[in-house]
Amino acid sequence: TDPDLKTFRFQCIKAFNIPINAIDTQHTLEQYNRLTSVLRGDKTVGTGRNMQRVSDHPLGVLFCMYSMAKKFVSHVDVKPCVLFAYASVIVELWREFPDFGKLLLGAFHEQCPYLIPVFWPQQEGQSNEQYYKSLGYQYIDGQVEKQELFLKRIIAMTQLYAAITITPTRAGGSKPHPHNLMFSWRWMAAMLSLDPQPDVSATLLYSYIKIAGNKMAVTYRKQFFKLIHFIKNNYLRRIKQVTPEDQSQQSIYILEELVNNIVKTNHVPPPEGQLPAKLW
Repeated sequence: TDPDLKTFRFQCIKAFNIPINAIDTQHTLEQYNRLTSVLRGDKTVGTGRNMQRVSDHPLGVLFCMYSMAKKFVSHVDVKPCVLFAYASVIVELWREFPDFGKLLLGAFHEQCPYLIPVFWPQQEGQSNEQYYKSLGYQYIDGQVEKQELFLKRIIAMTQLYAAITITPTRAGGSKPHPHNLMFSWRWMAAMLSLDPQPDVSATLLYSYIKIAGNKMAVTYRKQFFKLIHFIKNNYLRRIKQVTPEDQSQQSIYILEELVNNIVKTNHVPPPEGQLPAKLW
């Protein structure tokens, strides 16, 4: 490989990794501006004689878009308030750079196909490793990751995706929200039309409702509560039927408790960490 190209790639990754890692509720605009500089190709990377703009390589901007999308999606250790700061930056980047949004969706669907949503069946001739990777599992030293690590990652991705759909755009500008609440409705309706899977179905529904449920309830009202009643009266029973007795029932219990509380109070609490509408 070309050592100069390798160095250029490293410098490009560094140019967006630093602002992504620095996103919080206090410096959202600053980090957004740094990231837009990268995606416009204006950002200068490298030092001394090796300084060049991201756009100096014909694939520089596209490489940054692709790598940045994967970075956002794979960021799992995010506190609730930072989650919404991430979502706010993503929404604005997506508005400004539609191709970034397409790559972001692709990264979500590759790393967590349940966000399509789809449950891939194992194909004839497909090895277990190939199959598990198609579901989003990671392999470490030839061993599939533990279930709790897998669930932690898909919860983080699900929460970020849901947060994107409920995060308002900045004031000003004529471009609409690129992936609004309608996509949350589509996801949940499609999810409930699939045959449930042990662990995964309950975990994802719980995570999604915790983030987007409040805004969905306010926006869709009776139609949303019909979905909640469907989960309570139908889908939970079907999840229990496909869950082996020797497998943890924790994900079922927490979803059941959440749904019962929503039905009892006719209310979904707003998500923890949600930011004010006029953050920037």
